[in-house]
Amino acid sequence: MVLNRLEGTPLSRCIEGLSHSDRRRVAKKLGAIFREMLSVHSRVSGKLMLRGRDKSLQTHLHVAPWYENDSEDYPPFCTATSSTDAGKILVSGLSAWKSEEHRLRPGTLYKPHLIGRLITVAEQLDETGCLNDIPVTLGHFDFDPRNVMVRFDAKGPTQKLAVSGILDWDSAALVPAFMSCVPPSWVWADWSAVDGEESDEDSGEDSGEDVVSGGYYQPSTPEGVELKRLFDEAAGTVYRRFAYEPNYHFAKRLMRFIMEGMKSNEATRERRKLCFSRGSRRHIAQLKPTSS
Repeated sequence: MVLNRLEGTPLSRCIEGLSHSDRRRVAKKLGAIFREMLSVHSRVSGKLMLRGRDKSLQTHLHVAPWYENDSEDYPPFCTATSSTDAGKILVSGLSAWKSEEHRLRPGTLYKPHLIGRLITVAEQLDETGCLNDIPVTLGHFDFDPRNVMVRFDAKGPTQKLAVSGILDWDSAALVPAFMSCVPPSWVWADWSAVDGEESDEDSGEDSGEDVVSGGYYQPSTPEGVELKRLFDEAAGTVYRRFAYEPNYHFAKRLMRFIMEGMKSNEATRERRKLCFSRGSRRHIAQLKPTSS
């Protein structure tokens, strides 16, 4: 239905053949969209849900908890201007998953023990002060070229590319702002060398050092450096605060666990790596207060 109503074609179909000037326009527009998402604040963190059978665009959104919950008494989404203690969100969210593990698998110790280690990491991060006064904002967690719709504007002597919209908001959620600031490094990637169907963040999570660095693709050409600069500038100061600081790489992985749990062996290995890899342990031992 949305594809029929939203003009354009998925960016994934044409990104490899775009001129640098078109990619510059895309980078600036997508950065502006990130800035817009970061301006949407909420009182609580959670999954955006529609209640009942009304699935129209006019129905009110509600905010459901991350962990499994049989209740449907979810609070309605309300905007808020105040910031929150993201450390409490991380610790309470992890603690809720730990309780769920005990409830679902009584007598099993491995996952609750691992979640306990994650809670310790969250508490250490919170002690640095880097998680204070962080707003809960809107995040899109499938921000890939296939979900960016573009069109060519035929006005004037030459066609110019314009972003017409963003698809697939099913995974959108209300999260601490650092979670909304995962760099979409495909925007500045060299598409002659990078597979556009795989996000760079996901492809960089094989080593303990990448858990610390974030595993984000760094531009290797002058054109890529310019695209990244244009995106970062358009995304604004809040984005730049949270996108690249190592402490927030840890916070993003902890929040990712709260959002997804450990539903697969791969997810469990990733959470274990966050606690026990050499690079992670070294960085945790060196955590320092972060200036905001």
